Amino acid sequence: MKFKRFFALALAALLVMSLFAGCSKNSDTSGGKTDSSGSLIDQTKPAATTAKYAYQADYLDLQLPENVQYVNTMCTAGTTIFLTAYVQGDEIVQTDPDTGDTWSYYTQELILLSVDPDTGACTQLPNLQLPTVPEDCEGNVDCYNMAGSDDGTLWMLINVYATKFDLPADFDPETDDKWNYPSTDIPGSYLMHIAADGSTLANIDLLAADDSALKEDSMGSNISSFAVDAAGNLYASDYTNVYVLDAEGKLLFKLDGSEYSGSLCQPKADQVGILWYNYVDDTAANAGSDEGGQYFIPVDLETKAWGEKQKMPVNTWTVYPGDDTYDFYYNNNSNIYGYSFATDSKDKLVDWMACDVDTNNMYNTAILSDGRVAGMTQEYTGDTTVYQLIVLHRVDASEIKEKTVLTLACMGLDWNLRSQIVEYNKSNDQYRINVIDYSEYATDDDYNAGVTKLTTEIISGSIPDLFLTSSLPVDKYAAKGVIADLYTFMDQDSTMTRDYFVP
Repeated sequence: MKFKRFFALALAALLVMSLFAGCSKNSDTSGGKTDSSGSLIDQTKPAATTAKYAYQADYLDLQLPENVQYVNTMCTAGTTIFLTAYVQGDEIVQTDPDTGDTWSYYTQELILLSVDPDTGACTQLPNLQLPTVPEDCEGNVDCYNMAGSDDGTLWMLINVYATKFDLPADFDPETDDKWNYPSTDIPGSYLMHIAADGSTLANIDLLAADDSALKEDSMGSNISSFAVDAAGNLYASDYTNVYVLDAEGKLLFKLDGSEYSGSLCQPKADQVGILWYNYVDDTAANAGSDEGGQYFIPVDLETKAWGEKQKMPVNTWTVYPGDDTYDFYYNNNSNIYGYSFATDSKDKLVDWMACDVDTNNMYNTAILSDGRVAGMTQEYTGDTTVYQLIVLHRVDASEIKEKTVLTLACMGLDWNLRSQIVEYNKSNDQYRINVIDYSEYATDDDYNAGVTKLTTEIISGSIPDLFLTSSLPVDKYAAKGVIADLYTFMDQDSTMTRDYFVP
């Protein structure tokens, strides 16, 4: 036990020293940067690596109904947050016909909840009338995706998975197995327009559409993503074609998307298209093709064809509609950026770490119409799951307590260290660690652009206080004299000498 305590103490000291290995300056002078504005960010760094605005986080435990088993999807409509969740249904008892052993499970029912972003209170919408599994079938009802509108309504893509068995008249579940008989899958797919109180404004049966083109393509059984523009037009993609329908579900036209396989994307309220990644190599055959990387290809409603390709910033996957300031917003590396096509520039607007939010357990984010940003986390504690809503709201920089800021340079951040830094920043009232992740400078042509930028800054005298050594040429930095000698710290300690550490 004594040896274990000794080893734990030595390991803890080693971790602390490794974290502060980059402290090359006296902390009483320029070793830490005191941000006199009181902002959450280090103002000495460029906007691409620090958030443009200061936010504070409200942590709200979701007040879910008692019978909710788990939460599925989230979206915003105006300033309301909507969640789909599953509640426990009837108990189904099964018997093994060979052994007589029995087991049971519970069916699940899909419900829709509205969430108050000020309190976290959840209200089940009683007027919701979803499609159901036919009485002679077994299956479930699922919400594949949701899209909200600023008027407070939302659209839901609902899929029904049903299986019908051709059982004989004398079938006895106690002595026989239904899977011994032929079964038929009976799919169902619907686009539903739902009012704020849960009532149905429109219900489009994608498999029973009157338009023959929809029937021939079996569109409804393969929809992977959908979007709704400001005019109420519906866009649905099955990774092969993109279908454009009016608000009543009538097919306006379809586009062959086989060349541009990807998910639907809506950078503006009145613009929908495809996010497409162009994979190219250096062969002569590709000399005249588009450069590699991510593109947005809009649907042109007037010409009923694909519009002009627009190059997107690297790692653009989750896109939110833009406004008068930015063409669109997007999520990358747990941050939210605003992007402008005209200047090909981005601004980091939301840095969750700078707001002392650990995103390791976050699986849904959304932007409210009033500018607030919401994220939902889940944490398993024993047999229960705790859901928490985190709402960020803009604050004046003067409201944030002034702290001494230590900058940590890295090329990516693992989940464990991220959590420790967030906890340190939340609990320490004098210091905070500001993470500068230089991997955010990566481009489609140069994924090491961040290392180049960091090296250039070091040469010019702008040296981070801390280094996360992984994927960084730390030996080169040490040769330039910017890395602290850990022996100096060891020799000044009265109890932890050099002999306590692995050479």
